[in-house]
Amino acid sequence: MNKIIDGKKYSLKLKEQLKEEVSKLEIKPCLVVISVGDNPASKVYVSQKEKCTNYIGINYKHLHF
Repeated sequence: MNKIIDGKKYSLKLKEQLKEEVSKLEIKPCLVVISVGDNPASKVYVSQKEKCTNYIGINYKHLHF
């Protein structure tokens, strides 16, 4: 028997849990992304990470070389 998993639904649930946990922290964590070059796929990946950190409520820094 096959079971279909709704990835978007699961992702949102996980983000909500993380958002709640982060809100209880005294010091917010920070995600630092280091990228080199101008690969379009990398730009999309990095922008998704930024959107996610903003949603969850953690700090974000992008270092581009």
